[in-house]
Amino acid sequence: MTTDTQLTMAEVLQTAEAKKVRRRLDFAYEPIPSFACFDDCSACCFNSAETSMIEFANILDHMKTLPDEQLNKVIRKTVLYEFLHLVTLDHKCPFLESGKCSVYEVRPLRCRFFGMYPDDEYMDQKNDSLEANEVLLKEYKEAGVKLPKEVVTYDIEQCDAARQGASPLLIPKTERELLEDRVYSLDSEVFGDPSEGMQSDRFTFLYVSSAMPDQNEMSRLRHSATNEFLESGTHEVLETMLSLGVFGLQK
Repeated sequence: MTTDTQLTMAEVLQTAEAKKVRRRLDFAYEPIPSFACFDDCSACCFNSAETSMIEFANILDHMKTLPDEQLNKVIRKTVLYEFLHLVTLDHKCPFLESGKCSVYEVRPLRCRFFGMYPDDEYMDQKNDSLEANEVLLKEYKEAGVKLPKEVVTYDIEQCDAARQGASPLLIPKTERELLEDRVYSLDSEVFGDPSEGMQSDRFTFLYVSSAMPDQNEMSRLRHSATNEFLESGTHEVLETMLSLGVFGLQK
């Protein structure tokens, strides 16, 4: 979603409760097969997961149950990832803790499907991602910001479980699309116009946007944080915003 004004965090949480999104998503996810990840493998958790709005609402609602110390850590990692993931490879999915997903029970569709794509489909997705990052590289360059090419050209490889036949690759694309439609239809019903399709983006983007709904203000902060990191390797501007509670989650 890239509108001038996003839903506030309070509005998203109110919708999650009123529309019973947890129960409805659990039902939508139920037919999706699962498989055991290899021990000590969290390669797919490098990027912040893409979520639909209804999945974002579900995760946000779940975050309210986290102990304060853990919640504050997740929020900090969310903010640093969102503003700095194009300039450094140091930040991973904010829910990755000690090699495990801390919100596994409410993980979004993209996470549930990872490792189930055949190699050719995965390569198509990877190439699409790299092409999109090349566009970003040019856009930032035109704005006077030189992004590190090794960062914007980096992407995760195919799942080892998929390569070694340990994941259920038997799901045909058409069947996956039917499973996706279960979530997309819920998303459209709760958050958007069905004619416009699913509204989705990085979890980190949706979180920061809901805490800072003025997109112009968010854009200014992004450029300020990016320039500071590229010039000095620090992120004091983000630390200040975090200390002021700008990105806090009200339980």
